[in-house]
Formats: sequence, structure tokens, C-alpha cells
Amino acid sequence: MFESEGQAMELLSAEVELATSPLNSNNEKERTRKTWRQRISDQVCDWDNCKEEFYLSFVSSHAFVKNRCSKCFVELRFYIKCTACLDSYCYECDQRQHLTSPFHHRTFFSEMHSKVLLPTQFVDCNGGLINQDVFVPCVAPNTCASCSENGTL
Repeated sequence: MFESEGQAMELLSAEVELATSPLNSNNEKERTRKTWRQRISDQVCDWDNCKEEFYLSFVSSHAFVKNRCSKCFVELRFYIKCTACLDSYCYECDQRQHLTSPFHHRTFFSEMHSKVLLPTQFVDCNGGLINQDVFVPCVAPNTCASCSENGTL
């Protein structure tokens, strides 16, 4: 970037000198402190200017994308995306996969909307939501955590 180390040092020293010059220190003294109300008002204006961009980014990140099932590779009209598995599933493969994995975070995507699914919610062949009981893994420890004896809890 710089032809020599000397040029870099000269540029750095010039920047330091400019930053510490009396002209800059006077500008700092001339600056007035803003009140809390002015600072909040400025933040609200900044948010108003950029919230549309944030909203569009959020919506596009949750948009429906033509996809294929990660298990059976069928093309999907709607799909379920699991953030734990990092896969997209058709309704049949989702049921097979997540009947025994109730703690995975799944989202249903269609062309019109998206919805976070509860562990007991699944999708039928028409894209409608159905409720279904799921198996919750419950494993009792063999030994007591405090006394280390078998058969006592």
C-alpha cells in the first residue's frame, strides 16, 4: 500500500497532529451537549429513516423459496424448515423426522405466509395445520445425583 514505512509514519504523524491541533480542541468546546430529549428525538428520526429497510430485510429473510425436500427430493409447494436439522422437509418427511424430536425449532413456509410450528403441530397434504401427539423423551437417571446410590431418587 505504501512504498515505504517512512511514508506510512509521515501520514500517521500528520493525522495525529491534525487530531490534536488547537482548531479541533476549540470545536469541541463550541459543541453543546444535547439534552436527553434531543438525543432520543434524533434516535427516533434515525429509526424512522431506516426501519423500512430493516422491515424489507426481515420479510425477505422469511420469504418462500421454491425448494426440494432434503429426504425424498420431491419439489415442494410448501415446506417445513428446521433450524436444528438445517433441512427443508415435505409434510410426510417432517412428520417422520420430528415425531420423535419435539424440541426442534420448525417453521412452515407457503407462498402466502410463514408460521413457527409448535412441537405438536404438523402440516397435512393440503398445507393445513394439524395437531398430533409427539413422544417426549424421558430418561430417569440410574443413580441419585447427590448420594450416588442405585434405585433412589
